[in-house]
Formats: sequence, C-alpha cells, structure tokens
Amino acid sequence: MTDRAFPWQQRLPFAGLLFSAIGGILLAAFLPIDARPWLAGLGVSLIVWLFIRRSAWIYLAAGCAFAALQVWQTRDSPSARMAELVGNEPAVATVQGRVMGYSDGKPGAKIRFLIEVEELELRGETLRPACRILVSAAVKPPLWNDRVVASGNLRLLPSPRNPGQFDIRAYLARQGVTCELIVPSPADIRLEPATGFSIPRFASTCRRWMEATLREGISGDPLVCDLLAGLVLGATSEIPETLQDQFRQTGTFHIFSVSGLHVGMIAVILWQLLRAFAVDRRACVLLIIPALFFYSLVTGWKPSSVRAATMTAIFLLGMISSRQPVPLNSLCAAAFLILAQSTNELFNPGFQLSVTVVAAILIFSAPIQKRLRAGLLPDPFIPTELWNSLQKARHLVAGAVSGLLAVSIAAWLGSLPLMLWYFQLVSFSALVTNPVIVPLTFVIMSTALLALGCGIFSSFLAAVFNNANLALTQIMLALIQAIAPLPGSFVILGLPERAPLEVVVFDFGGGGASAIRSGGKLTLLDCGNAWDFQNTIQPWMRGIGKLAPDTLILTHGDAEH
Repeated sequence: MTDRAFPWQQRLPFAGLLFSAIGGILLAAFLPIDARPWLAGLGVSLIVWLFIRRSAWIYLAAGCAFAALQVWQTRDSPSARMAELVGNEPAVATVQGRVMGYSDGKPGAKIRFLIEVEELELRGETLRPACRILVSAAVKPPLWNDRVVASGNLRLLPSPRNPGQFDIRAYLARQGVTCELIVPSPADIRLEPATGFSIPRFASTCRRWMEATLREGISGDPLVCDLLAGLVLGATSEIPETLQDQFRQTGTFHIFSVSGLHVGMIAVILWQLLRAFAVDRRACVLLIIPALFFYSLVTGWKPSSVRAATMTAIFLLGMISSRQPVPLNSLCAAAFLILAQSTNELFNPGFQLSVTVVAAILIFSAPIQKRLRAGLLPDPFIPTELWNSLQKARHLVAGAVSGLLAVSIAAWLGSLPLMLWYFQLVSFSALVTNPVIVPLTFVIMSTALLALGCGIFSSFLAAVFNNANLALTQIMLALIQAIAPLPGSFVILGLPERAPLEVVVFDFGGGGASAIRSGGKLTLLDCGNAWDFQNTIQPWMRGIGKLAPDTLILTHGDAEH
C-alpha cells in the first residue's frame, strides 16, 4: 500500500484487536458476571482458531481476555476487597507503606498522597493487602518511596454530595484506590526518608530542582513562574482559577496537561539535538524512549503522561522497524497496550481525548491541508524553476500555515464530541489560538530545557533563558486574555431546565448556598467559601450553560465566604 493511501485503506491489524478489547471491557463493565465465563470463551476461541485460522476468532479471544482483565481489575481486585473489608463505617487503623507518586501542598496544610500498603492493622487484625490507599495529613509533602507509618480513620472515599462536584471516588477507583486514611494530627504520622538509590526518588528530587531552576531570575513574577511550572511540569495548583477558565474557553488548557503534546515536544527536541551530534536514527530512538518515561516520572507518573510516552514509544519503534510504519495502526497498537495494562483507562476522558484527537489528526489533517494549501500556492501552471523569490516564499508560508491550520481543525473536530459530552463547551477560538499557542509552547519548552541544561552549571545562564521565557509567557498570557472575552469565542451548551422552577440546595460543611433556576434565569442565594464556589458551584453553573448567576443574594456578611 502506498503512502498516499487513505488511512482506512491501509492494513490495520491492531484496529481489530483494539475494537475487540473495547467491546470486551464494556461487556464486562455492564454485565454482572465473574471472570470464569470470559476465560471459557477465551479458551474455546483459541482452540477453534487452531483449526480454523480466521482472524475473527482471534478478535473474539481478545475480547474475552480483556473482559476477564476488566473483572480482575475492578470487582476482584485487592482494592475492591479492601473496600469490602472497610465497609460503610470508618474504622481506626494503622498503616505502614511507601509513598507512590508526588504530592503538592504547603507545609502544615492538609495534603493528600498515595501509599503502597505494606501492613495494615484494622479491627485487631494485621493484614498485608497488595493495594494503595490515599492518605490525608497535615505534613510536609513527602518524596517518592518515603516510608510512612500513620494512624487515623480509614474510610471509603466519599461520593460527591453536590451536583457539579468532582467525583474523586470514581476517579481513583479507576486507578485501583478505594479507601482514604484521615490522619487527625501531625503526631499521628511518621515519615522516614527512603534509603539507597531509586529511580522514582531520583525523579522526585529532579522535579523539585527543576521547579527551583525555572524560577531563577524571574521569581519577582510569581504568575509567570506558576505558568512555566504548569507548562513544563503540569503543576497547575497555583494558577488562578480565573486564568485557567480563560485557557479552557480558548481551547488551549491542554498545554498544561502533561500528555501527548508535551511528550511529543520533548521527543522532537531530543531528536533534533541528538541528530545535530550525528547520532544515528536507531540510537536516537533507543535513547529517547527511556528519556520520555523518565519525564513521565518527573511529572508525577500520571496516566496521561504514561499513556503519551507509550504511544510515542510505539511510533518511534515503528520508525526504525524494517517495515514501513502505518501511524494509525501504531496508534491502535499503543491504545491496545495501554488497555492491557489497565482496562479502566477506557473510561478515562484523557485516554478518550488522546486517542480520538490523534486519530482525527492522522485521518483528516492531510486532506484538510491539501484543500487549504491549494488556495495559497502560486499558479500551478508556472514551473517551479521559474518561481521568483516572492513565489518561493509564498510556497513555504503556504506549507507552514496550511499545516498548522489543518492539524488545529482536525484536532478540534476529533475533540468536539467529547468536549460537548464532558464539558458542554464549544471553543470556536481554539481554531485560531492553537496554531499560535502550540508553536509558542514549543518555543517555551525548548527554552525551558535550555534553562534546565545550563542550570546544572550556572544559575546565571538559567536566569538568562528564564527571562526569555518570561517575555514569551507574557505574550501568551496577553493573547489568551485578549481572545477569551471576545463575543463568540466560546459557547457553553448547558442542560435544559427540567421543571418550570428548579431549586438546588448545596450541601457544604460550613456556610451554605442555594440556586433557583427558572425561565432561563439563575439566582444564587449565598455562595459558600471560595473553595466550594470554585470546585462545586462554578462547575455546576457551567453544566447548565451559565458562567455567572443573573442575580446574587447574600444574606449576611462573612469574611470566610
């Protein structure tokens, strides 16, 4: 098959396996049966395939295998058994384990982090469950692999009590975490630094050094420092919520999520650097792949970064294989391997967006670019040898501009259904902002890597590159803040009213809030504290198509609300 063949006309063996895996996972998720029927189906399919060599039987075997995996990783997993053991009532427990991942927060404030449980004392029994739990305690953020001994109330992760509230219980359950240990005071927890060398702990140390180095020379502008930390390391906790909303409204918030964009940029930068030193293609790939997974470790080993590193590794390996790689088949192979590692990734919006956006780019960007470029090229009847300098420049500009616009349009089309489903948001400005913001992000990432590389030897040189990034980040910020308020920049499509008069009473621990919705108007009666407003009321308002209430009534003054 030639390179000019349409993606769907090429041979895509992993596409069938991927769709079989998806079907098996969905069936297992919604059918209340155990793993044994699926294993039986797997065995029968393989036996029949030995006699009848048809791909359909392999696809059926893959579906049954992934259905069994889904059962094991959800209903029969150690975390599910832990949830059954804890029950609905909190219980006093003592837990020993190791920190798994990073934790952000200020010393003395209550923070949350995951630990791998080594030993658990619960209701007079000593257990050794092979699972992870969430720990909530007012301590200094620990490093990866630190040892933790803590006592407190062990409970199931709470379900959301309000509409619009983030469902952390469902989110963490997909990652194999069902319980949380609430540590009442710093005296009830002991942190012991890990001894010896470990790659995760080294990555944790590197992350803290990187955060400090990226602030050299520009610490006087904390907003830019926070934006750089978000762009390079995915740390968004310190970015103001209002500014995050503006990036969402312009369809560019993805630049703060360490996913395919970041990992792809790192791969391109490393590729260009290694090729500049005459390193051959095979050696480049073998050096870049572990670097990408280390970057995933540095940024927290989040599912999005691991998923992106896996996909990029598959694409890179395809580049050095003896056969001509088919990008769409490589994408299906990467998605298949990710689901084999964790079937619950299928229900992760990040996974869904990654796969659909990349697939849309691979399928639609080339024909879109062809159409856009046709209107920008010089007269096709003039031989290229006769082009003047203006026509040559026009040819180069046409290729660059049409390529950026085509990728932006294809990505927008691929993400549109999921953006409507999850966020009820359509960002029309994303079509024009992404072709500018994405290349600008690439330049910022490249400059940040130069700052980090020079920062090993000289803080002065790191400050020089950081000041260059200061100017670039301010340009990005000015562009986003100028485009987001424009009429028609974005549209929020909220859910319709279910009754002539709808009253919602929010359940907050301290303070209260109520909303009255009627005739397309929204009245908010009190608004809770800042955290409750930003994390519950604002998402709920976006879900009904409102950025702000039409009327706000405050029944009393309260400095905390």
